Amino acid sequence: MEARAAAIKEQARAAFQECKAKFPEVVAATTVANAQCLNGVVVIARPLWGNPDLLDTFMATRIAVAERVQKGRVTVAQGNEEVANKWTQVVAENQRRSLAPQRVSLRDGSNTRST
Repeated sequence: MEARAAAIKEQARAAFQECKAKFPEVVAATTVANAQCLNGVVVIARPLWGNPDLLDTFMATRIAVAERVQKGRVTVAQGNEEVANKWTQVVAENQRRSLAPQRVSLRDGSNTRST
């Protein structure tokens, strides 16, 4: 399993580097193509993520924001901030979900030791 995870991480890293080479600067005219490229990196890393629905939400947000940037409705900086905020929400929700089973086991006493 560790070898598979390492291979996925390497593939995602290479895809990310490819995106950076294609889009060295974030400019409004190419934000949708850049977002699509970066979403491809997320798709590669998806098997390593415990809650893929959160990744779907993030990728949809990234594309929607990129479209608004490309149409001139928001600046690149505003778009970057929106995407960063969404990523923070996704990470927080992923952590909440991964900790939920631990909280339940503590609450129901299944994680107690007898002496």
